[in-house]
Amino acid sequence: MLDKHNTEKILTALAELGNLEVGDEKIIEDGVNRQAKLGDFFNKNPILQFQTKETASLFDDIVSDIKKLTGATVEADQMWRYCVNPALVGNAIKAGISPDNPLLCFISNSPDNPYLFNMAKGWQRIVSAGLKDEKLSADLLISLYETCTGAENKVPFMEDLYNGNECALVIGSNMTDEGLSLLEKNIENSYQDYGIKVTYKLSIDKDFGKQVVDLKRAAMDPNDLKEALKDFVIEYFKEDKKITDSGANSLEDKAQRRTMNDLNLARKLTQHRIFPSGNTMVGHLLINFLRLKRRQSPASLVNYDDIDGSHDKKLQKNFIENMNDLVTEAENNFIKRADSSVRR
Repeated sequence: MLDKHNTEKILTALAELGNLEVGDEKIIEDGVNRQAKLGDFFNKNPILQFQTKETASLFDDIVSDIKKLTGATVEADQMWRYCVNPALVGNAIKAGISPDNPLLCFISNSPDNPYLFNMAKGWQRIVSAGLKDEKLSADLLISLYETCTGAENKVPFMEDLYNGNECALVIGSNMTDEGLSLLEKNIENSYQDYGIKVTYKLSIDKDFGKQVVDLKRAAMDPNDLKEALKDFVIEYFKEDKKITDSGANSLEDKAQRRTMNDLNLARKLTQHRIFPSGNTMVGHLLINFLRLKRRQSPASLVNYDDIDGSHDKKLQKNFIENMNDLVTEAENNFIKRADSSVRR
Protein backbone atom coordinates (compact mmCIF):
# COMPACT_ATOMS: atom_id res chain seq x y z
CA MET A 1 0.00 0.00 0.00
CA LEU A 2 1.21 3.50 -0.76
CA ASP A 3 2.44 5.59 2.11
CA LYS A 4 -0.07 8.43 1.95
CA HIS A 5 2.17 10.58 4.13
CA ASN A 6 4.95 10.73 1.58
CA THR A 7 4.20 13.22 -1.17
CA GLU A 8 6.89 12.25 -3.63
CA LYS A 9 6.20 8.51 -3.41
CA ILE A 10 2.49 9.08 -3.95
CA LEU A 11 3.01 11.37 -6.91
CA THR A 12 5.55 9.05 -8.48
CA ALA A 13 3.27 6.05 -8.08
CA LEU A 14 0.34 7.93 -9.58
CA ALA A 15 2.45 9.09 -12.50
CA GLU A 16 3.37 5.46 -13.18
CA LEU A 17 -0.27 4.44 -12.86
CA GLY A 18 -1.16 7.05 -15.45
CA ASN A 19 0.87 5.17 -18.04
CA LEU A 20 -1.50 2.20 -17.89
CA GLU A 21 -3.79 1.71 -20.84
CA VAL A 22 -7.39 2.46 -19.91
CA GLY A 23 -9.84 -0.36 -20.44
CA ASP A 24 -12.55 -2.41 -18.79
CA GLU A 25 -10.33 -5.32 -17.81
CA LYS A 26 -7.69 -5.72 -15.15
CA ILE A 27 -4.14 -6.06 -16.34
CA ILE A 28 -1.16 -7.76 -14.77
CA GLU A 29 1.92 -5.69 -14.07
CA ASP A 30 4.84 -7.00 -12.03
CA GLY A 31 2.63 -9.88 -10.93
CA VAL A 32 0.02 -7.52 -9.44
CA ASN A 33 -3.56 -7.05 -10.58
CA ARG A 34 -4.34 -3.42 -11.25
CA GLN A 35 -7.62 -1.95 -12.32
CA ALA A 36 -7.01 -0.13 -15.57
CA LYS A 37 -10.34 1.68 -15.63
CA LEU A 38 -10.00 4.32 -12.92
CA GLY A 39 -13.22 6.29 -13.34
CA ASP A 40 -14.70 8.96 -15.52
CA PHE A 41 -12.66 11.72 -13.91
CA PHE A 42 -9.67 10.45 -15.88
CA ASN A 43 -11.67 11.17 -19.06
CA LYS A 44 -10.65 7.76 -20.43
CA ASN A 45 -7.24 9.09 -21.41
CA PRO A 46 -5.07 9.71 -18.37
CA ILE A 47 -2.09 11.85 -19.23
CA LEU A 48 -0.61 12.62 -15.85
CA GLN A 49 2.10 15.20 -15.45
CA PHE A 50 2.94 15.49 -11.80
CA GLN A 51 6.34 17.22 -11.81
CA THR A 52 6.89 15.14 -8.72
CA LYS A 53 10.24 16.29 -7.40
CA GLU A 54 9.51 19.93 -8.15
CA THR A 55 6.22 19.78 -6.22
CA ALA A 56 7.78 18.00 -3.23
CA SER A 57 10.66 20.48 -3.20
CA LEU A 58 8.26 23.43 -3.24
CA PHE A 59 6.34 21.96 -0.31
CA ASP A 60 9.58 21.64 1.68
CA ASP A 61 10.35 25.32 1.14
CA ILE A 62 6.77 26.41 1.81
CA VAL A 63 6.45 24.76 5.24
CA SER A 64 9.79 26.26 6.26
CA ASP A 65 8.52 29.72 5.34
CA ILE A 66 5.16 29.13 7.08
CA LYS A 67 7.14 28.32 10.23
CA LYS A 68 9.06 31.60 9.90
CA LEU A 69 5.88 33.60 9.36
CA THR A 70 3.52 32.08 11.91
CA GLY A 71 5.46 29.68 14.12
CA ALA A 72 3.05 26.95 13.00
CA THR A 73 4.45 23.54 12.09
CA VAL A 74 3.05 21.97 8.93
CA GLU A 75 4.57 18.78 7.56
CA ALA A 76 5.73 19.02 3.95
CA ASP A 77 4.04 15.75 3.05
CA GLN A 78 0.73 17.16 4.32
CA MET A 79 0.81 20.36 2.25
CA TRP A 80 -1.23 18.76 -0.52
CA ARG A 81 -4.18 18.86 1.91
CA TYR A 82 -4.06 22.67 1.74
CA CYS A 83 -4.25 22.57 -2.05
CA VAL A 84 -7.20 20.31 -2.76
CA ASN A 85 -10.85 20.16 -1.79
CA PRO A 86 -11.11 17.54 1.00
CA ALA A 87 -14.79 16.87 0.36
CA LEU A 88 -13.91 15.52 -3.07
CA VAL A 89 -12.14 12.53 -1.54
CA GLY A 90 -15.51 10.89 -2.19
CA ASN A 91 -14.79 10.85 -5.92
CA ALA A 92 -12.01 8.34 -5.39
CA ILE A 93 -14.14 6.08 -3.24
CA LYS A 94 -17.05 6.19 -5.69
CA ALA A 95 -14.63 5.17 -8.44
CA GLY A 96 -13.51 2.18 -6.38
CA ILE A 97 -10.16 3.66 -5.40
CA SER A 98 -8.83 3.30 -1.87
CA PRO A 99 -9.26 6.40 0.31
CA ASP A 100 -5.76 5.67 1.60
CA ASN A 101 -4.65 7.41 -1.57
CA PRO A 102 -6.96 10.44 -1.79
CA LEU A 103 -4.60 12.28 -4.11
CA LEU A 104 -5.73 10.00 -6.91
CA CYS A 105 -8.87 11.97 -7.68
CA PHE A 106 -7.25 15.38 -7.57
CA ILE A 107 -4.21 15.15 -9.74
CA SER A 108 -5.44 13.81 -13.05
CA ASN A 109 -3.33 16.53 -14.58
CA SER A 110 -2.98 17.21 -18.24
CA PRO A 111 0.25 18.69 -19.60
CA ASP A 112 -1.64 21.99 -19.83
CA ASN A 113 -2.83 21.96 -16.23
CA PRO A 114 -0.63 20.28 -13.59
CA TYR A 115 -3.04 21.20 -10.79
CA LEU A 116 -1.10 20.33 -7.65
CA PHE A 117 2.18 21.73 -8.98
CA ASN A 118 0.45 25.01 -9.88
CA MET A 119 -1.17 25.24 -6.45
CA ALA A 120 2.22 24.60 -4.86
CA LYS A 121 3.55 27.52 -6.89
CA GLY A 122 0.61 29.58 -5.66
CA TRP A 123 1.51 28.76 -2.06
CA GLN A 124 5.12 29.67 -2.78
CA ARG A 125 3.89 33.03 -4.07
CA ILE A 126 1.83 33.85 -0.96
CA VAL A 127 4.49 32.82 1.57
CA SER A 128 7.05 34.84 -0.37
CA ALA A 129 4.67 37.81 -0.31
CA GLY A 130 4.22 37.33 3.42
CA LEU A 131 7.96 37.28 4.09
CA LYS A 132 8.41 40.43 1.99
CA ASP A 133 5.44 42.04 3.76
CA GLU A 134 3.69 42.72 0.46
CA LYS A 135 0.39 44.52 0.74
CA LEU A 136 -2.84 43.13 -0.68
CA SER A 137 -3.35 44.70 -4.12
CA ALA A 138 -4.91 44.10 -7.52
CA ASP A 139 -1.45 43.29 -8.88
CA LEU A 140 -0.95 40.63 -6.21
CA LEU A 141 -4.30 39.01 -7.06
CA ILE A 142 -3.45 38.98 -10.76
CA SER A 143 -0.08 37.44 -9.92
CA LEU A 144 -1.82 34.71 -7.90
CA TYR A 145 -4.13 33.94 -10.83
CA GLU A 146 -1.26 33.69 -13.30
CA THR A 147 0.80 31.53 -10.94
CA CYS A 148 -1.78 29.00 -9.76
CA THR A 149 -3.39 28.47 -13.18
CA GLY A 150 -0.23 28.41 -15.27
CA ALA A 151 -1.45 31.49 -17.17
CA GLU A 152 1.99 33.02 -16.69
CA ASN A 153 3.16 30.65 -19.42
CA LYS A 154 0.23 31.43 -21.72
CA VAL A 155 -1.57 34.75 -22.18
CA PRO A 156 -0.90 37.22 -19.33
CA PHE A 157 -4.00 38.61 -17.65
CA MET A 158 -3.49 42.15 -18.94
CA GLU A 159 -3.16 40.91 -22.53
CA ASP A 160 -6.10 38.49 -22.51
CA LEU A 161 -8.94 40.04 -24.51
CA TYR A 162 -10.95 36.80 -24.55
CA ASN A 163 -11.29 36.66 -20.79
CA GLY A 164 -14.98 35.83 -20.38
CA ASN A 165 -15.98 33.23 -17.82
CA GLU A 166 -19.02 31.08 -17.19
CA CYS A 167 -19.86 28.25 -14.83
CA ALA A 168 -22.81 26.14 -13.68
CA LEU A 169 -23.71 25.83 -9.99
CA VAL A 170 -26.06 22.98 -9.08
CA ILE A 171 -28.98 23.83 -6.79
CA GLY A 172 -28.82 21.56 -3.75
CA SER A 173 -25.17 20.74 -4.34
CA ASN A 174 -22.73 23.63 -4.72
CA MET A 175 -25.52 26.21 -4.57
CA THR A 176 -28.06 26.55 -1.76
CA ASP A 177 -31.30 28.54 -1.89
CA GLU A 178 -29.82 31.03 0.58
CA GLY A 179 -26.64 31.19 -1.50
CA LEU A 180 -28.67 31.98 -4.62
CA SER A 181 -30.42 34.86 -2.84
CA LEU A 182 -27.02 36.19 -1.77
CA LEU A 183 -25.63 35.80 -5.29
CA GLU A 184 -28.57 37.75 -6.74
CA LYS A 185 -27.98 40.53 -4.22
CA ASN A 186 -24.22 40.67 -4.77
CA ILE A 187 -24.30 40.84 -8.57
CA GLU A 188 -27.43 43.00 -8.89
CA ASN A 189 -25.44 46.23 -9.14
CA SER A 190 -22.18 44.77 -10.47
CA TYR A 191 -22.19 46.88 -13.62
CA GLN A 192 -23.11 50.06 -11.78
CA ASP A 193 -20.58 49.52 -8.98
CA TYR A 194 -17.69 47.85 -10.81
CA GLY A 195 -18.43 47.99 -14.53
CA ILE A 196 -18.72 44.18 -14.65
CA LYS A 197 -21.54 42.55 -16.61
CA VAL A 198 -22.47 39.41 -14.69
CA THR A 199 -25.66 37.57 -15.59
CA TYR A 200 -27.25 34.31 -14.56
CA LYS A 201 -30.16 32.13 -15.55
CA LEU A 202 -31.74 28.99 -14.16
CA SER A 203 -31.79 25.89 -16.33
CA ILE A 204 -32.02 22.11 -16.10
CA ASP A 205 -28.82 20.13 -16.50
CA LYS A 206 -29.31 17.78 -19.47
CA ASP A 207 -27.15 15.00 -18.00
CA PHE A 208 -28.47 14.84 -14.43
CA GLY A 209 -31.84 16.58 -14.66
CA LYS A 210 -31.01 18.98 -11.82
CA GLN A 211 -31.64 22.70 -11.69
CA VAL A 212 -28.48 24.74 -12.17
CA VAL A 213 -27.48 28.38 -12.03
CA ASP A 214 -25.65 29.34 -15.21
CA LEU A 215 -23.39 32.23 -14.18
CA LYS A 216 -21.66 34.23 -16.90
CA ARG A 217 -19.35 37.23 -17.18
CA ALA A 218 -18.83 38.66 -20.62
CA ALA A 219 -15.32 39.34 -21.90
CA MET A 220 -14.15 42.87 -21.14
CA ASP A 221 -11.10 45.12 -21.23
CA PRO A 222 -8.48 43.73 -18.79
CA ASN A 223 -7.80 47.26 -17.57
CA ASP A 224 -11.44 47.55 -16.48
CA LEU A 225 -11.21 44.21 -14.68
CA LYS A 226 -8.11 45.42 -12.88
CA GLU A 227 -9.96 48.57 -11.82
CA ALA A 228 -12.72 46.36 -10.39
CA LEU A 229 -10.09 44.41 -8.44
CA LYS A 230 -8.77 47.68 -7.05
CA ASP A 231 -12.30 48.54 -5.89
CA PHE A 232 -12.62 45.13 -4.20
CA VAL A 233 -9.36 45.73 -2.33
CA ILE A 234 -10.37 49.24 -1.25
CA GLU A 235 -13.66 47.90 0.12
CA TYR A 236 -11.78 45.15 1.96
CA PHE A 237 -9.49 47.63 3.70
CA LYS A 238 -12.41 49.91 4.60
CA GLU A 239 -14.13 47.01 6.35
CA ASP A 240 -10.87 46.00 8.03
CA LYS A 241 -10.49 49.52 9.42
CA LYS A 242 -14.04 49.38 10.80
CA ILE A 243 -13.16 46.14 12.56
CA THR A 244 -9.97 47.63 13.99
CA ASP A 245 -11.75 50.76 15.20
CA SER A 246 -14.59 48.85 16.89
CA GLY A 247 -13.00 49.12 20.33
CA ALA A 248 -15.93 47.66 22.26
CA ASN A 249 -15.79 44.32 20.46
CA SER A 250 -13.96 41.34 21.94
CA LEU A 251 -10.83 39.96 20.30
CA GLU A 252 -12.75 36.82 19.38
CA ASP A 253 -15.49 38.84 17.70
CA LYS A 254 -12.93 40.86 15.76
CA ALA A 255 -11.20 37.67 14.64
CA GLN A 256 -14.50 36.26 13.37
CA ARG A 257 -15.31 39.49 11.54
CA ARG A 258 -11.87 39.51 9.92
CA THR A 259 -12.34 35.93 8.78
CA MET A 260 -15.69 36.88 7.25
CA ASN A 261 -14.10 39.89 5.56
CA ASP A 262 -11.48 37.57 4.03
CA LEU A 263 -14.17 35.17 2.84
CA ASN A 264 -16.28 37.97 1.37
CA LEU A 265 -13.34 39.20 -0.70
CA ALA A 266 -12.76 35.68 -2.01
CA ARG A 267 -16.47 35.42 -2.76
CA LYS A 268 -16.39 38.62 -4.82
CA LEU A 269 -13.75 37.02 -7.03
CA THR A 270 -15.79 33.86 -7.56
CA GLN A 271 -19.26 35.39 -7.91
CA HIS A 272 -18.04 38.00 -10.40
CA ARG A 273 -15.91 35.40 -12.23
CA ILE A 274 -13.11 37.96 -12.35
CA PHE A 275 -10.51 35.65 -13.85
CA PRO A 276 -10.96 33.51 -16.98
CA SER A 277 -10.35 30.42 -14.80
CA GLY A 278 -9.20 29.40 -11.33
CA ASN A 279 -11.26 31.92 -9.34
CA THR A 280 -11.81 29.46 -6.49
CA MET A 281 -8.12 28.54 -6.46
CA VAL A 282 -7.18 32.21 -6.23
CA GLY A 283 -9.78 32.74 -3.51
CA HIS A 284 -8.38 29.88 -1.44
CA LEU A 285 -4.83 31.21 -1.75
CA LEU A 286 -6.03 34.74 -1.01
CA ILE A 287 -7.68 33.63 2.25
CA ASN A 288 -4.43 32.03 3.37
CA PHE A 289 -2.32 35.01 2.28
CA LEU A 290 -4.44 37.25 4.51
CA ARG A 291 -4.08 34.79 7.40
CA LEU A 292 -0.31 34.60 6.97
CA LYS A 293 -0.18 38.40 7.00
CA ARG A 294 -1.81 38.26 10.44
CA ARG A 295 0.65 35.52 11.48
CA GLN A 296 -2.15 32.93 11.61
CA SER A 297 -1.75 29.30 10.60
CA PRO A 298 -3.05 28.01 7.22
CA ALA A 299 -6.71 27.07 6.93
CA SER A 300 -9.35 25.95 4.47
CA LEU A 301 -13.04 25.46 3.84
CA VAL A 302 -14.76 22.10 4.18
CA ASN A 303 -15.85 22.56 0.57
CA TYR A 304 -14.53 25.30 -1.71
CA ASP A 305 -17.92 25.55 -3.42
CA ASP A 306 -19.23 27.11 -0.20
CA ILE A 307 -17.65 30.39 -1.30
CA ASP A 308 -20.03 30.60 -4.25
CA GLY A 309 -23.12 28.90 -2.95
CA SER A 310 -23.53 29.45 0.80
CA HIS A 311 -24.85 32.22 3.01
CA ASP A 312 -22.56 33.92 5.53
CA LYS A 313 -23.40 31.76 8.56
CA LYS A 314 -22.80 28.49 6.75
CA LEU A 315 -19.67 29.85 5.10
CA GLN A 316 -18.19 30.83 8.45
CA LYS A 317 -19.30 27.59 10.12
CA ASN A 318 -17.63 25.55 7.42
CA PHE A 319 -14.37 27.43 7.71
CA ILE A 320 -11.94 24.97 9.24
CA GLU A 321 -8.54 25.73 10.70
CA ASN A 322 -7.36 22.24 11.58
CA MET A 323 -6.86 20.57 8.22
CA ASN A 324 -5.81 17.17 9.56
CA ASP A 325 -9.03 16.82 11.56
CA LEU A 326 -10.98 18.07 8.57
CA VAL A 327 -9.59 15.58 6.10
CA THR A 328 -9.90 12.69 8.54
CA GLU A 329 -13.54 13.63 9.13
CA ALA A 330 -14.24 13.93 5.39
CA GLU A 331 -12.59 10.60 4.62
CA ASN A 332 -14.43 8.83 7.43
CA ASN A 333 -17.79 10.22 6.29
CA PHE A 334 -17.24 9.04 2.73
CA ILE A 335 -16.03 5.64 3.89
CA LYS A 336 -19.21 5.24 5.97
CA ARG A 337 -21.33 6.13 2.94
CA ALA A 338 -19.41 3.71 0.75
CA ASP A 339 -19.80 0.90 3.31
CA SER A 340 -23.51 1.65 3.60
CA SER A 341 -23.93 1.48 -0.18
CA VAL A 342 -22.17 -1.89 -0.31
CA ARG A 343 -24.42 -3.32 2.43
CA ARG A 344 -27.54 -2.18 0.56
